[in-house]
Amino acid sequence: MKILIINQHSQNHGDEAAGLALVRKLLSAGYSDITVSYNTPCCREDVFFVHEPGVRQIRQNHYPRGIGRFLRLYLRNPGFLTRAMLLPYSRLRNDYQLIRNADVVINAPGGINMGGYRDNLYLWRLKTALELGKHVIMYSSSIGPFDMEEYFVNISREILRQVDFLSLRDAQSCRYAMEMGREAICSIDTAFLMEPPAVLPSELQLPPSYVVIVPHQLYAWHPRFLKMDRKALDGFYRMLLEKLSRKGIATVLLPQIFANPQVNDEEYFKSLASGIPGTQVISTGYSSDIQQKIIHGAEFLIGARYHSTVFAVNNEVPFYSLSYEHKMVNMLETLSLKDCCMSISDAIQSPDSATDLILEKYRNRSGQTASLKKASARAKATAQDTFDRMNRYLKTL
Repeated sequence: MKILIINQHSQNHGDEAAGLALVRKLLSAGYSDITVSYNTPCCREDVFFVHEPGVRQIRQNHYPRGIGRFLRLYLRNPGFLTRAMLLPYSRLRNDYQLIRNADVVINAPGGINMGGYRDNLYLWRLKTALELGKHVIMYSSSIGPFDMEEYFVNISREILRQVDFLSLRDAQSCRYAMEMGREAICSIDTAFLMEPPAVLPSELQLPPSYVVIVPHQLYAWHPRFLKMDRKALDGFYRMLLEKLSRKGIATVLLPQIFANPQVNDEEYFKSLASGIPGTQVISTGYSSDIQQKIIHGAEFLIGARYHSTVFAVNNEVPFYSLSYEHKMVNMLETLSLKDCCMSISDAIQSPDSATDLILEKYRNRSGQTASLKKASARAKATAQDTFDRMNRYLKTL
């Protein structure tokens, strides 16, 4: 059986963890012909992270400038003429051939992969797989909201209704699917499928006790936050670091974005921590396996990224989440941990009270232990159950 994983996000250690977990579980279940096709804007070697025996990683050229316009035209008015407009693009032809050669096409875990700040390429690949009669699986991604052009909503609706297996990783995404006419398996993030087999490298020296912080430079890339007050967001992070430092609490900052020429987490984190005693920025070159190991040894985690929260729950480390999308708050809703979260927009509106609240959560972190242990066990069981259900489906093919 030839399995092709499409729409795999790269350059983000969170999506890396989810992709690695899925591939490793497929390999352990006996599937040996697996190809991973990344959504990467470049072909640099260091953006690829599935270095498992028997797994093929696709390195392709840039998508040329302006291709989105032609894809949008095709998706709006599919037909011979608009399809012909896509033929000159070698990247699309390569993607088409990959899909054509596969037996099963899995939409990689991650998101938002449909709706929200959508990418027409994601949709085109899924639509193409269905048109070619492939067995199509959407595996534990996030979708929505669907507040966009009607043609896009209609295509999304048809894809959701036609895929052979649909699991979604948060409660709101499942509600969106139901509104679109398809009941989904309400799952959880795929990173919960396993605790990574990693040891800390000898050169990585950490404090005896520390708090992990994962800021998020939302205004640098997120379509819904491009007009965010930059000084307010940066000032909030600085205030948080300064308050922890004054109390003698060592902090370790973990960059999530890597090998991205537009967003450099490591340099951004260094600018935030500049001049603040007791802060340490970890190199972005360390994998998600190592990042989870670092979090495993922490007293507490403060995360403005979705997967920082996933990693904390996976490792049963007390945390506080700064939410920027429904995928965060609704995952915590599923795990009965909604009191461990606030909106990042609310935080920067009242930075002093928000940072004080986070410090209070840190001081009372032991009170989170019991609920966190239950949540972690539930998340892991849910992720395993979803994989088992997909595996049973694959065995019928």
